[in-house]
Amino acid sequence: MHSLKDQAFRDFQDLPAWRALVPATAFEIRRHTGQHLVAVQTVLRQDYWSELKASFSDLDDQVFHVLLDADEATLRNRIENDQVELSARQWRLDHVERYAAARTWMIKDADLVIDTSSLATKDVVSRIAASVPAELSVH
Repeated sequence: MHSLKDQAFRDFQDLPAWRALVPATAFEIRRHTGQHLVAVQTVLRQDYWSELKASFSDLDDQVFHVLLDADEATLRNRIENDQVELSARQWRLDHVERYAAARTWMIKDADLVIDTSSLATKDVVSRIAASVPAELSVH
């Protein structure tokens, strides 16, 4: 952010450079390590997600898109009680309504949707591991 003081934007995802660098960086890391990546990111704009998916496809890189869903009350409770990322609390709370508005297309576009509202972390992980296509599984 410090390097971009002269740029007008509210969200780093609005920067075309961010959307270009994410797939390129992921591809280069995978090429270098030979490993699959897990990227934790919420993209709330469908046009941005389409752009990212197309870039991954252009790089012949497969994406298994998992949506960890939760109802609004659960999201707010988790955000308000998170003691690790305190500085992100308000930003996250400010985006809950945007998430709610994006849920329909996000659910449609995801390869796997898991309602995490009442699941333990280990159960979420197990469901993801059981659903990842064989060609993407970690051996």
